[in-house]
Amino acid sequence: MPAPVSVGRCCRVPDTFGMVGGGGGVAPGVRINRLAAIAGLLLLVLAAGWWSFRGGGGESGEAAAPPATGSADSTTVPDDAAPAGRDALLGGPQLEWTPLEFVEVVVPDAFDPIVAGEDPPPGFRQLLNRDDILPVYEPVFLESGEVGWPDDELVLGLVIDGDARAYPISYLNVREMVVDSVAGVPVLVSWCPLCGTAMVHDRRLGDTVLVLGNQGALWGNAMTWWDHDTGSVWSQPLGEAILGPRKGATLDLLPSMLTTWRSWRVEHPGTLALRAPEGRAFRAGVSLDDTAIVVRFGADTAVFPVALLREVGVANEVVGGAPVAVVFDPVDPDRWAVLSRTLDDRIVVLEVRDGALVDVETGTVWDPARGIALEGPLRGEVLGLLPGFTSFEKDVATFWPEARVWSPGR
Repeated sequence: MPAPVSVGRCCRVPDTFGMVGGGGGVAPGVRINRLAAIAGLLLLVLAAGWWSFRGGGGESGEAAAPPATGSADSTTVPDDAAPAGRDALLGGPQLEWTPLEFVEVVVPDAFDPIVAGEDPPPGFRQLLNRDDILPVYEPVFLESGEVGWPDDELVLGLVIDGDARAYPISYLNVREMVVDSVAGVPVLVSWCPLCGTAMVHDRRLGDTVLVLGNQGALWGNAMTWWDHDTGSVWSQPLGEAILGPRKGATLDLLPSMLTTWRSWRVEHPGTLALRAPEGRAFRAGVSLDDTAIVVRFGADTAVFPVALLREVGVANEVVGGAPVAVVFDPVDPDRWAVLSRTLDDRIVVLEVRDGALVDVETGTVWDPARGIALEGPLRGEVLGLLPGFTSFEKDVATFWPEARVWSPGR
Protein backbone atom coordinates (compact mmCIF):
# COMPACT_ATOMS: atom_id res chain seq x y z
CA MET A 1 0.00 0.00 0.00
CA PRO A 2 1.40 3.44 -0.83
CA ALA A 3 2.47 5.66 2.03
CA PRO A 4 -0.40 7.73 3.41
CA VAL A 5 -0.66 11.24 2.11
CA SER A 6 0.29 13.58 4.93
CA VAL A 7 -1.03 16.81 3.45
CA GLY A 8 -4.73 17.17 2.82
CA ARG A 9 -7.82 19.02 3.84
CA CYS A 10 -8.11 19.24 7.59
CA CYS A 11 -10.89 20.41 9.86
CA ARG A 12 -12.22 20.04 13.37
CA VAL A 13 -15.50 18.14 13.34
CA PRO A 14 -18.17 16.85 15.70
CA ASP A 15 -17.75 13.19 16.63
CA THR A 16 -21.51 12.75 16.38
CA PHE A 17 -21.60 8.96 16.32
CA GLY A 18 -18.32 8.21 18.06
CA MET A 19 -16.59 8.22 14.69
CA VAL A 20 -13.13 7.47 15.90
CA GLY A 21 -12.69 3.77 16.73
CA GLY A 22 -13.47 2.66 20.25
CA GLY A 23 -9.89 3.22 21.29
CA GLY A 24 -10.28 6.96 20.82
CA GLY A 25 -7.49 7.20 18.26
CA VAL A 26 -7.10 7.18 14.52
CA ALA A 27 -5.04 4.47 12.86
CA PRO A 28 -1.87 5.81 11.25
CA GLY A 29 -2.52 6.52 7.60
CA VAL A 30 -6.27 5.99 7.92
CA ARG A 31 -8.25 8.64 6.07
CA ILE A 32 -11.04 9.91 8.18
CA ASN A 33 -13.49 12.12 6.27
CA ARG A 34 -15.12 15.28 5.15
CA LEU A 35 -18.30 14.68 7.12
CA ALA A 36 -16.25 17.17 9.01
CA ALA A 37 -17.39 20.47 7.49
CA ILE A 38 -20.51 18.93 5.94
CA ALA A 39 -21.94 17.44 9.15
CA GLY A 40 -21.00 20.43 11.27
CA LEU A 41 -22.53 22.93 8.88
CA LEU A 42 -25.59 20.74 8.37
CA LEU A 43 -26.11 20.62 12.10
CA LEU A 44 -25.84 24.38 12.27
CA VAL A 45 -28.44 24.75 9.53
CA LEU A 46 -30.80 22.29 11.21
CA ALA A 47 -30.32 23.92 14.61
CA ALA A 48 -31.02 27.34 13.10
CA GLY A 49 -34.13 26.02 11.39
CA TRP A 50 -35.36 24.44 14.59
CA TRP A 51 -34.74 27.65 16.52
CA SER A 52 -36.63 29.63 13.91
CA PHE A 53 -39.48 27.12 13.95
CA ARG A 54 -39.75 27.43 17.73
CA GLY A 55 -39.91 31.21 17.45
CA GLY A 56 -36.37 32.03 18.42
CA GLY A 57 -35.35 33.26 15.01
CA GLY A 58 -38.22 35.46 13.91
CA GLU A 59 -40.37 34.68 10.89
CA SER A 60 -39.83 31.37 9.15
CA GLY A 61 -40.89 30.25 5.73
CA GLU A 62 -37.71 30.44 3.70
CA ALA A 63 -35.71 27.29 3.25
CA ALA A 64 -32.23 27.40 4.73
CA ALA A 65 -29.40 27.59 2.22
CA PRO A 66 -27.54 24.29 1.77
CA PRO A 67 -24.24 24.03 3.62
CA ALA A 68 -21.11 24.89 1.68
CA THR A 69 -19.18 21.86 0.55
CA GLY A 70 -15.86 23.54 -0.14
CA SER A 71 -12.93 22.85 2.13
CA ALA A 72 -13.00 24.86 5.34
CA ASP A 73 -10.24 25.25 7.88
CA SER A 74 -12.54 24.58 10.79
CA THR A 75 -16.13 24.39 11.84
CA THR A 76 -17.91 24.63 15.16
CA VAL A 77 -21.33 23.47 16.32
CA PRO A 78 -23.22 23.80 19.59
CA ASP A 79 -22.23 21.18 22.13
CA ASP A 80 -25.86 20.09 22.49
CA ALA A 81 -26.62 19.89 18.77
CA ALA A 82 -28.41 16.71 17.76
CA PRO A 83 -27.15 14.24 15.16
CA ALA A 84 -29.17 14.41 11.99
CA GLY A 85 -29.32 13.19 8.42
CA ARG A 86 -29.63 9.42 8.95
CA ASP A 87 -33.02 9.43 10.69
CA ALA A 88 -34.96 10.03 7.47
CA LEU A 89 -33.26 7.08 5.78
CA LEU A 90 -33.82 4.80 8.76
CA GLY A 91 -37.47 5.65 9.29
CA GLY A 92 -37.33 7.75 12.45
CA PRO A 93 -35.12 8.84 15.32
CA GLN A 94 -32.44 6.25 16.03
CA LEU A 95 -30.30 7.83 18.71
CA GLU A 96 -30.39 9.16 22.21
CA TRP A 97 -28.70 12.48 21.57
CA THR A 98 -25.63 13.26 23.59
CA PRO A 99 -23.20 16.18 23.69
CA LEU A 100 -20.78 16.20 20.80
CA GLU A 101 -17.10 15.56 21.06
CA PHE A 102 -14.61 16.90 18.53
CA VAL A 103 -11.92 15.09 16.56
CA GLU A 104 -9.44 16.36 14.01
CA VAL A 105 -9.58 14.58 10.70
CA VAL A 106 -7.41 14.59 7.62
CA VAL A 107 -8.61 13.64 4.15
CA PRO A 108 -5.65 12.78 1.91
CA ASP A 109 -6.02 12.71 -1.84
CA ALA A 110 -6.82 9.32 -3.41
CA PHE A 111 -7.56 8.02 -6.89
CA ASP A 112 -11.25 8.12 -7.78
CA PRO A 113 -12.22 6.29 -11.01
CA ILE A 114 -15.31 8.46 -11.47
CA VAL A 115 -13.33 11.68 -11.21
CA ALA A 116 -10.82 10.10 -13.61
CA GLY A 117 -13.59 9.75 -16.20
CA GLU A 118 -14.70 6.13 -15.82
CA ASP A 119 -18.42 5.72 -16.40
CA PRO A 120 -20.24 4.21 -13.41
CA PRO A 121 -22.80 1.44 -14.01
CA PRO A 122 -26.45 2.44 -14.54
CA GLY A 123 -28.20 3.33 -11.32
CA PHE A 124 -24.99 4.33 -9.52
CA ARG A 125 -25.62 7.35 -7.30
CA GLN A 126 -22.80 9.19 -5.56
CA LEU A 127 -24.57 10.80 -2.58
CA LEU A 128 -21.77 11.60 -0.13
CA ASN A 129 -18.03 11.96 -0.05
CA ARG A 130 -15.91 8.90 0.62
CA ASP A 131 -16.04 7.91 4.28
CA ASP A 132 -18.62 10.54 5.17
CA ILE A 133 -20.18 7.47 6.80
CA LEU A 134 -17.01 6.52 8.60
CA PRO A 135 -16.07 2.84 9.02
CA VAL A 136 -14.66 1.58 12.29
CA TYR A 137 -11.01 1.31 11.32
CA GLU A 138 -9.72 0.58 14.84
CA PRO A 139 -12.28 -1.71 16.51
CA VAL A 140 -12.03 -2.18 20.26
CA PHE A 141 -13.78 -5.09 21.94
CA LEU A 142 -15.18 -5.82 25.38
CA GLU A 143 -15.98 -9.05 27.20
CA SER A 144 -19.60 -10.09 26.82
CA GLY A 145 -20.37 -9.24 30.44
CA GLU A 146 -19.10 -5.69 30.01
CA VAL A 147 -21.81 -4.54 27.59
CA GLY A 148 -25.37 -3.72 28.51
CA TRP A 149 -27.08 -4.61 25.27
CA PRO A 150 -30.68 -5.87 25.54
CA ASP A 151 -31.23 -9.55 24.83
CA ASP A 152 -33.10 -8.82 21.59
CA GLU A 153 -30.42 -6.51 20.20
CA LEU A 154 -29.51 -7.76 16.73
CA VAL A 155 -25.84 -8.57 16.24
CA LEU A 156 -23.81 -9.84 13.34
CA GLY A 157 -21.96 -12.79 14.82
CA LEU A 158 -18.71 -14.18 13.45
CA VAL A 159 -16.49 -16.99 14.69
CA ILE A 160 -13.19 -18.08 13.14
CA ASP A 161 -11.09 -20.79 14.76
CA GLY A 162 -12.85 -20.27 18.08
CA ASP A 163 -12.49 -16.48 18.06
CA ALA A 164 -16.08 -15.21 18.35
CA ARG A 165 -17.07 -11.58 17.78
CA ALA A 166 -20.39 -9.73 17.97
CA TYR A 167 -21.05 -6.52 16.06
CA PRO A 168 -24.27 -4.69 17.10
CA ILE A 169 -26.49 -3.76 14.17
CA SER A 170 -27.69 -0.65 16.01
CA TYR A 171 -24.15 0.74 15.88
CA LEU A 172 -23.59 -0.50 12.33
CA ASN A 173 -26.65 1.52 11.33
CA VAL A 174 -24.45 4.62 11.54
CA ARG A 175 -20.99 3.16 10.91
CA GLU A 176 -21.90 0.40 8.41
CA MET A 177 -18.39 -1.11 8.19
CA VAL A 178 -15.81 -2.57 10.57
CA VAL A 179 -12.31 -3.29 9.30
CA ASP A 180 -11.18 -6.10 11.58
CA SER A 181 -8.93 -9.12 11.93
CA VAL A 182 -10.30 -12.28 13.57
CA ALA A 183 -8.05 -15.23 14.42
CA GLY A 184 -5.49 -13.72 12.07
CA VAL A 185 -7.96 -13.45 9.18
CA PRO A 186 -8.44 -9.88 7.88
CA VAL A 187 -12.17 -9.34 7.50
CA LEU A 188 -14.64 -6.65 6.56
CA VAL A 189 -17.89 -6.67 8.51
CA SER A 190 -20.59 -4.64 6.78
CA TRP A 191 -24.26 -3.84 7.11
CA CYS A 192 -26.39 -1.87 4.66
CA PRO A 193 -29.37 -0.37 6.54
CA LEU A 194 -31.24 0.25 3.29
CA CYS A 195 -31.28 -3.33 2.01
CA GLY A 196 -30.59 -5.36 5.17
CA THR A 197 -27.45 -7.06 3.87
CA ALA A 198 -25.36 -8.26 6.80
CA MET A 199 -22.10 -9.69 5.44
CA VAL A 200 -18.53 -10.63 6.34
CA HIS A 201 -15.87 -10.74 3.62
CA ASP A 202 -12.27 -11.88 3.67
CA ARG A 203 -10.14 -8.81 2.87
CA ARG A 204 -7.39 -10.86 1.23
CA LEU A 205 -7.13 -10.57 -2.53
CA GLY A 206 -4.24 -12.73 -3.66
CA ASP A 207 -1.23 -11.56 -1.67
CA THR A 208 -2.80 -8.19 -0.88
CA VAL A 209 -4.81 -7.34 2.22
CA LEU A 210 -7.29 -4.62 1.34
CA VAL A 211 -8.31 -1.73 3.54
CA LEU A 212 -11.81 -0.74 2.52
CA GLY A 213 -13.80 2.40 3.21
CA ASN A 214 -17.29 3.65 2.49
CA GLN A 215 -17.67 5.08 -1.02
CA GLY A 216 -20.72 7.13 -0.03
CA ALA A 217 -22.62 5.90 -3.09
CA LEU A 218 -25.56 3.60 -3.67
CA TRP A 219 -25.81 1.07 -6.43
CA GLY A 220 -28.97 -0.99 -6.57
CA ASN A 221 -30.07 0.64 -3.28
CA ALA A 222 -27.03 -0.90 -1.58
CA MET A 223 -23.85 0.49 -0.12
CA THR A 224 -20.55 0.58 -1.97
CA TRP A 225 -16.94 0.52 -0.76
CA TRP A 226 -13.62 1.83 -2.01
CA ASP A 227 -10.21 0.30 -1.47
CA HIS A 228 -7.46 2.54 -0.16
CA ASP A 229 -4.62 1.44 -2.41
CA THR A 230 -6.21 1.62 -5.87
CA GLY A 231 -9.40 3.62 -5.27
CA SER A 232 -11.51 0.90 -6.91
CA VAL A 233 -15.21 0.95 -6.06
CA TRP A 234 -16.89 -2.22 -4.78
CA SER A 235 -20.49 -3.42 -4.49
CA GLN A 236 -21.26 -4.75 -1.02
CA PRO A 237 -23.90 -7.38 -1.96
CA LEU A 238 -21.73 -8.72 -4.79
CA GLY A 239 -18.41 -8.38 -2.97
CA GLU A 240 -17.11 -7.30 -6.37
CA ALA A 241 -15.21 -4.30 -7.70
CA ILE A 242 -17.42 -2.45 -10.18
CA LEU A 243 -15.14 0.51 -11.00
CA GLY A 244 -11.44 1.19 -11.11
CA PRO A 245 -8.25 -0.85 -11.57
CA ARG A 246 -9.66 -3.89 -9.76
CA LYS A 247 -12.96 -4.00 -11.67
CA GLY A 248 -14.21 -7.60 -11.77
CA ALA A 249 -12.22 -8.78 -8.73
CA THR A 250 -14.22 -10.45 -5.94
CA LEU A 251 -13.75 -11.08 -2.23
CA ASP A 252 -14.69 -14.32 -0.52
CA LEU A 253 -17.84 -14.29 1.61
CA LEU A 254 -17.47 -15.91 5.04
CA PRO A 255 -20.11 -17.69 7.17
CA SER A 256 -21.70 -15.37 9.72
CA MET A 257 -25.02 -15.08 11.55
CA LEU A 258 -27.42 -12.20 12.04
CA THR A 259 -29.06 -13.08 15.35
CA THR A 260 -29.98 -11.70 18.75
CA TRP A 261 -27.41 -10.82 21.38
CA ARG A 262 -28.98 -13.36 23.75
CA SER A 263 -28.69 -16.23 21.29
CA TRP A 264 -25.13 -15.35 20.30
CA ARG A 265 -24.01 -14.94 23.91
CA VAL A 266 -25.53 -18.27 24.94
CA GLU A 267 -23.89 -20.07 22.02
CA HIS A 268 -20.56 -18.25 22.47
CA PRO A 269 -20.19 -17.21 26.13
CA GLY A 270 -16.59 -16.18 25.51
CA THR A 271 -17.50 -13.87 22.64
CA LEU A 272 -16.02 -10.42 22.36
CA ALA A 273 -18.37 -7.51 21.69
CA LEU A 274 -17.57 -4.46 19.61
CA ARG A 275 -17.43 -1.44 21.87
CA ALA A 276 -19.88 1.30 20.94
CA PRO A 277 -19.72 4.79 22.49
CA GLU A 278 -21.23 5.01 25.96
CA GLY A 279 -24.57 6.78 26.20
CA ARG A 280 -25.36 6.41 22.53
CA ALA A 281 -27.83 3.58 22.86
CA PHE A 282 -30.13 3.09 19.91
CA ARG A 283 -32.05 0.26 18.30
CA ALA A 284 -31.69 -1.33 14.91
CA GLY A 285 -35.35 -0.96 13.97
CA VAL A 286 -35.44 -4.34 12.17
CA SER A 287 -35.98 -7.95 13.18
CA LEU A 288 -34.92 -11.22 11.61
CA ASP A 289 -38.46 -11.75 10.33
CA ASP A 290 -38.01 -8.67 8.13
CA THR A 291 -35.26 -10.41 6.18
CA ALA A 292 -34.56 -13.36 3.92
CA ILE A 293 -31.46 -15.55 3.89
CA VAL A 294 -29.63 -15.50 0.59
CA VAL A 295 -27.44 -18.40 -0.54
CA ARG A 296 -25.49 -17.99 -3.76
CA PHE A 297 -23.03 -20.34 -5.43
CA GLY A 298 -21.83 -19.68 -8.95
CA ALA A 299 -24.65 -18.21 -10.98
CA ASP A 300 -27.37 -19.79 -8.82
CA THR A 301 -29.13 -17.86 -6.05
CA ALA A 302 -31.77 -19.10 -3.63
CA VAL A 303 -33.73 -16.92 -1.24
CA PHE A 304 -35.27 -18.18 2.01
CA PRO A 305 -37.77 -15.82 3.71
CA VAL A 306 -37.03 -16.02 7.42
CA ALA A 307 -40.62 -15.79 8.62
CA LEU A 308 -41.61 -18.78 6.46
CA LEU A 309 -38.53 -20.85 7.15
CA ARG A 310 -38.89 -20.48 10.91
CA GLU A 311 -42.26 -22.23 10.67
CA VAL A 312 -40.79 -25.45 9.26
CA GLY A 313 -37.24 -25.23 10.59
CA VAL A 314 -35.26 -26.51 7.62
CA ALA A 315 -35.07 -26.21 3.85
CA ASN A 316 -33.19 -28.88 1.86
CA GLU A 317 -32.05 -27.39 -1.44
CA VAL A 318 -29.42 -27.62 -4.15
CA VAL A 319 -27.74 -24.30 -4.99
CA GLY A 320 -25.17 -24.09 -7.73
CA GLY A 321 -24.91 -27.88 -7.69
CA ALA A 322 -24.20 -27.96 -3.94
CA PRO A 323 -26.67 -29.75 -1.64
CA VAL A 324 -27.37 -27.33 1.21
CA ALA A 325 -29.70 -27.00 4.17
CA VAL A 326 -30.81 -23.68 5.60
CA VAL A 327 -31.68 -24.45 9.19
CA PHE A 328 -33.33 -22.69 12.12
CA ASP A 329 -32.89 -24.08 15.61
CA PRO A 330 -36.26 -25.58 16.69
CA VAL A 331 -35.45 -24.68 20.31
CA ASP A 332 -33.99 -21.21 19.73
CA PRO A 333 -35.50 -19.75 16.52
CA ASP A 334 -32.94 -16.92 16.50
CA ARG A 335 -30.11 -19.36 15.67
CA TRP A 336 -29.64 -20.36 12.06
CA ALA A 337 -27.01 -21.63 9.67
CA VAL A 338 -26.40 -22.70 6.10
CA LEU A 339 -25.03 -26.26 6.17
CA SER A 340 -23.56 -28.50 3.52
CA ARG A 341 -25.58 -31.70 3.19
CA THR A 342 -22.65 -33.61 1.69
CA LEU A 343 -21.06 -36.02 4.12
CA ASP A 344 -18.40 -38.23 2.54
CA ASP A 345 -20.28 -40.12 -0.19
CA ARG A 346 -23.80 -39.49 1.08
CA ILE A 347 -26.26 -36.62 0.79
CA VAL A 348 -28.00 -35.95 4.08
CA VAL A 349 -31.65 -34.91 4.16
CA LEU A 350 -32.63 -33.04 7.31
CA GLU A 351 -35.95 -32.50 9.05
CA VAL A 352 -37.29 -31.24 12.37
CA ARG A 353 -38.67 -34.12 14.42
CA ASP A 354 -39.82 -33.97 18.04
CA GLY A 355 -38.14 -30.63 18.58
CA ALA A 356 -34.77 -31.69 17.19
CA LEU A 357 -32.94 -31.51 13.87
CA VAL A 358 -32.40 -35.03 12.54
CA ASP A 359 -31.40 -36.63 9.28
CA VAL A 360 -34.11 -38.71 7.70
CA GLU A 361 -31.97 -41.75 6.89
CA THR A 362 -30.24 -42.46 10.21
CA GLY A 363 -32.14 -40.41 12.78
CA THR A 364 -28.92 -38.75 13.92
CA VAL A 365 -29.52 -35.55 15.91
CA TRP A 366 -27.60 -32.50 14.68
CA ASP A 367 -26.72 -29.15 16.21
CA PRO A 368 -28.62 -26.76 13.90
CA ALA A 369 -26.15 -23.86 14.12
CA ARG A 370 -22.81 -25.70 14.21
CA GLY A 371 -23.59 -28.73 12.05
CA ILE A 372 -22.22 -31.21 14.62
CA ALA A 373 -23.86 -34.63 15.03
CA LEU A 374 -24.80 -34.87 18.72
CA GLU A 375 -26.53 -38.26 18.99
CA GLY A 376 -27.05 -41.32 16.82
CA PRO A 377 -25.07 -43.38 14.29
CA LEU A 378 -23.25 -40.35 12.86
CA ARG A 379 -22.30 -38.82 16.20
CA GLY A 380 -19.18 -36.69 15.91
CA GLU A 381 -19.55 -36.05 12.18
CA VAL A 382 -19.72 -32.45 11.02
CA LEU A 383 -21.69 -30.81 8.24
CA GLY A 384 -19.66 -27.88 6.94
CA LEU A 385 -20.82 -24.30 7.50
CA LEU A 386 -21.44 -22.40 4.27
CA PRO A 387 -21.76 -18.65 3.71
CA GLY A 388 -25.17 -17.07 3.60
CA PHE A 389 -26.37 -13.59 4.39
CA THR A 390 -29.53 -11.67 5.12
CA SER A 391 -31.26 -9.16 2.86
CA PHE A 392 -34.63 -7.53 2.68
CA GLU A 393 -36.44 -9.75 0.21
CA LYS A 394 -37.54 -6.81 -1.98
CA ASP A 395 -33.91 -5.93 -2.66
CA VAL A 396 -32.70 -9.38 -3.73
CA ALA A 397 -34.11 -9.12 -7.24
CA THR A 398 -32.11 -5.95 -7.86
CA PHE A 399 -28.86 -7.90 -7.87
CA TRP A 400 -30.10 -11.41 -8.65
CA PRO A 401 -33.29 -11.17 -10.73
CA GLU A 402 -33.04 -14.88 -11.50
CA ALA A 403 -33.07 -15.85 -7.81
CA ARG A 404 -35.37 -18.67 -6.74
CA VAL A 405 -37.58 -17.90 -3.73
CA TRP A 406 -38.12 -20.91 -1.49
CA SER A 407 -41.53 -21.68 -0.03
CA PRO A 408 -42.65 -24.55 2.26
CA GLY A 409 -43.67 -27.67 0.36
CA ARG A 410 -42.03 -26.58 -2.89
